[in-house]
Amino acid sequence: LVCYINCCLKSENGKERETGSSVCALLSVCVGVCAAFNLDTSFPLLKEGEHGSLFGFSVALHQDLKTDSYQ
Repeated sequence: LVCYINCCLKSENGKERETGSSVCALLSVCVGVCAAFNLDTSFPLLKEGEHGSLFGFSVALHQDLKTDSYQ
């Protein structure tokens, strides 16, 4: 990740001020709080709903059929 962005702004007195370090600090914080998860591509759990029901947007929990628990 290149953490330097060349953004120079001219102030009223004609001096340039560099905001690259501010952007770099902001990106460092954002990258630090990112999370990731793995998708099971070998044994996917497929769920289907009625056409037009927006089922995928409404599923918050699913039941594990092996343990009968909700995840």
